[in-house]
Amino acid sequence: MTRGTVGAVAGVAAVVAVAVGAVWALGSDSSGTSTSSSSSTTARLTAAQAAERADAQAWEAKAADAFKPLVNDVQTLATGAREYLAGQRQADQFRAEVDTDLNAFRASQTAVAALPPLGRAPDALHLYVESARLYVDVARTYATLVRLPPGTSPDARTQLDFLGRRIRTLADRVYDRGRALITPLLHEPPSPDVDIRLPEEVPDWSAEGVPPGPPLEPQSPPTSADVQLRQADRATERRSAWVAAVHAAGIPAAASTDVAALARADIAAAEELRTEPDPSGPDGREASARLRLDLLVYADGHRAEQLTAILGPSAAPDLPDIGRDLLSIADELWPGGDLGPRPEGRG
Repeated sequence: MTRGTVGAVAGVAAVVAVAVGAVWALGSDSSGTSTSSSSSTTARLTAAQAAERADAQAWEAKAADAFKPLVNDVQTLATGAREYLAGQRQADQFRAEVDTDLNAFRASQTAVAALPPLGRAPDALHLYVESARLYVDVARTYATLVRLPPGTSPDARTQLDFLGRRIRTLADRVYDRGRALITPLLHEPPSPDVDIRLPEEVPDWSAEGVPPGPPLEPQSPPTSADVQLRQADRATERRSAWVAAVHAAGIPAAASTDVAALARADIAAAEELRTEPDPSGPDGREASARLRLDLLVYADGHRAEQLTAILGPSAAPDLPDIGRDLLSIADELWPGGDLGPRPEGRG
């Protein structure tokens, strides 16, 4: 997403901004208007570029307003969960906070869905809508966590927390993909005084410190403290070669009763395609990133199904619906076209 801190530090020499895909940094001030400076660049734009920029800025302000109900809460939700799990926040307090956040996230989802598409980048709205749905599932996951009955195993609680944190990251990254469609329309030259380091488009859960582990997997893979940053350049290949690689990556073709195997296969395919060159063309890198993010959404839909089976429907009554919603979002994100029908389509 756009980095709200960049505007504040522009003009300060040698500032390094490590951007971390966050919906609360919408590039807007508290009124929802763009904070980026235009006085020094608008005069150098053509009339067509100036009109394009004005349309993009106006639409982005509407999007900022739509996301505003969740902006104030999303930063603190994961912190609250960690403090609750560590015994540093009372269950009643955290439950009330989560319920408030859930209402705010649902209000944002409704507002985002009501936005008109941006004519010059209509897919941006689609990605924002699915991002908003993912944020709602983050809050629903934590509402489930805080209501688990006494005696639930610590490992299961940890994995439910990790699920919420992974969904949160996916919500951020899906938003980022929508924002990437808007950025070129703003015609903003980079500042020589700010080094913006974007996160890698598609997360690696071991590197993020939230990999599936017991009881979802026999053991947790090793984690890394290295920060994943976006590569400046990626190799490319013919679109047909990339499509063939996608078809050969082992993406599950149909639903199965072995949801753990489905989740593993989705993650393995995403990792296989991480090192595959992107399809050539102006949108090739985005096409690759969106597909791999989609596979991770599928995987976490199946992880939610796993946790449902482990915890039991009486202990986590909302978790089956969270899993179904994640799989529905993944279906909506599937690009189709020459990649074929949704691999696990449910209608």
